[in-house]
Order: sequence, then structure tokens, then C-alpha cells
Amino acid sequence: MELLLIRNKRKQHYIDGILYINNERFCDTDENAFTSLPAGKYTITRVMCKQYERNMPLISEYNQKPVLCCDKCKKIEDINNNSLLPCRCPMLKAGNGVHKRTDGSIIIGTRITEGALKFPQKALFLLSDNIRKAITRHHTITLEILENSKE
Repeated sequence: MELLLIRNKRKQHYIDGILYINNERFCDTDENAFTSLPAGKYTITRVMCKQYERNMPLISEYNQKPVLCCDKCKKIEDINNNSLLPCRCPMLKAGNGVHKRTDGSIIIGTRITEGALKFPQKALFLLSDNIRKAITRHHTITLEILENSKE
């Protein structure tokens, strides 16, 4: 399964983009401009996140074993889509805005305005289901991030 993220707008605090699955538009994305991943190719795996208490799509270096900081990640009592996580742990995840998203993650959903998304849970549920099915079928999941953005 191939995911393609095309970053199409970069402003001071955020990067807007579009996520494609196997060359079909899937959803909009947002990233914190200060902590975003560099453009390039990555591997997606599923890991059990103790913060969200569910399997989450983790982004790691292409063809490398994921580096997990789960042992150092202190459990947050009241977590929500926009909580600041204690460790850098880049994932594809639900969220409405990028200002607290300093963990290298990419939030997904439907664009409301620059730097903000709605319906993130729906997008995450559909993406997670696609990833789960691909892993069950022993498919490799890649994410390629391309810069097409203008200030």
C-alpha cells in the first residue's frame, strides 16, 4: 500500500497537504512547520500506543525497524485529539490543529481553513482500517512526502 503526502502550502506555523492512498485522494493533512518530518520516503507500521490505548500508524525511516520511545513516554491522564504528547513519536493521527502537535505527527481530516481540520476521527478510522487490512495481507506500507509548497 502506497501513501503519498503532497505538501501544498507552507506558512510560518503549519504545513497543509493532501494524502493519497494508491494514487487516489484520501484526505487533507496538517503538520506543525517546526517539527514536521523532512520530505522523503518512510515506512508505516502499527504499534499499540499507551496514550491512545489503540493501535496507531507509526511513521519510521524507510526500511528501518521503528524506534519506539514507549518506555520513556509518561502516560497522560486526560488525553484527547489535541493533547501534547510527552515524546517525539511521528504518527498519522486525528487532530484539529497543529499548534500543540510538536511530536512530528501528521494530522488527517477535512480542511476547515489553513492549519485546521474537521472530522479527524472518521479519516483516522478509515486509514487505520486500510492499514490493518494491508498488514494482514503482508503488504508493505510506505509513505512518501513530497514538497510542493509555497510560502
